[in-house]
Amino acid sequence: MKLKFSNKSWIVLSTTIIIGFAFSIYFLVYVKGKERDMIANNFRVLQQIVKNIRSLESSFKKNADIRSITMKPTMETNNDLKIINALQKKEVELLAESSEKEILYGKSGIYFKVDIILNPQDRSNSGNYYFTDYNDFFNNELFLRKDIFEQIIIFKSNLTEKGIIDRRDVLFSNESVGIMDSTFYQKSFRLAKDEININDENYISFNQRIDSDSNIIISGLVLKSSFERQKRSVSPFVIFILS
Repeated sequence: MKLKFSNKSWIVLSTTIIIGFAFSIYFLVYVKGKERDMIANNFRVLQQIVKNIRSLESSFKKNADIRSITMKPTMETNNDLKIINALQKKEVELLAESSEKEILYGKSGIYFKVDIILNPQDRSNSGNYYFTDYNDFFNNELFLRKDIFEQIIIFKSNLTEKGIIDRRDVLFSNESVGIMDSTFYQKSFRLAKDEININDENYISFNQRIDSDSNIIISGLVLKSSFERQKRSVSPFVIFILS
């Protein structure tokens, strides 16, 4: 017995096949392609943020050099540069033992080394270093990029002698980290796209190293729900073309 299909059945079957094919193209090609573009764009922005950080580091270092040989403050000196105290001197001396860099990342801020300090007001306990805390340094619109990232976190990975991650210390965040995923502090954080949970919200984090000697990493966070919604969205132009 042969099955017979009416014209209406063929139309329904053909329409179903076309719709199924269109959805396959949408999910396998369009959505995947848009996700790749979004990821690439977020990393480009993060790389630019790191370049901006490098530029500001150089600016602070230059101002530290100027201040170190200036007997009186001038308009060119940076008010965010501070004289280090005795405890900070001990910390920076320990940091200097493992790195010859003139810019060092500590527990609460950044140290800038100068050749000599002639300013008598700055000379005590200085150890030829100036200091700025992380809030003064990183709380900058060039680094936060709220048009792309909901939150920026900068942290230090502390390693054991065998190179295994012992813990992570959050150095700066432009938003409260609140209740963070407990695994964050020990997890094997990839220098790429990763996921973390903060205050029961899932975020996709885009990560890049700022300082290799001190294992300082910057993470740009995007709400996972927002990311998923955005990658599936279709532009009005495409809808107009298909309609």
